Amino acid sequence: MRLGLVSVAVAALLSMGTNAHAQQILAAGSIYGGPAQVRAVCYFYNAGTAPVTLSSPLITDQTGTVVPLVVNQCGASLAAGTACGIAGDIANNAVYSCRTVVTPDATNVRGILEVRDSNQIPLLNIQLR
Repeated sequence: MRLGLVSVAVAALLSMGTNAHAQQILAAGSIYGGPAQVRAVCYFYNAGTAPVTLSSPLITDQTGTVVPLVVNQCGASLAAGTACGIAGDIANNAVYSCRTVVTPDATNVRGILEVRDSNQIPLLNIQLR
């Protein structure tokens, strides 16, 4: 009987561990491109063979304030082998971050956050992890 209870407890713990990986955050930051920066752009790419769900892709400043998006090419689902992006106009005196929640997991999803000048030339970029 005691061995049976231990087996049940182990099985319950293992199943909880599986659920804990049902979604993952993919994020990058903080990044500052200097006084010439005017736009932050965040790209997501699904290198996997199955679609993933992107929840709440957003760009934030150093205080956590969400930047209004001027471009949002990302729907709720990102198909295998495809990319999407979001962008927002930013101030020239702050650092920025980008994040999204990926379901079922972010194993095959990659991303990059970049800040650009007024000519849309990238000043600096960082990988999402």
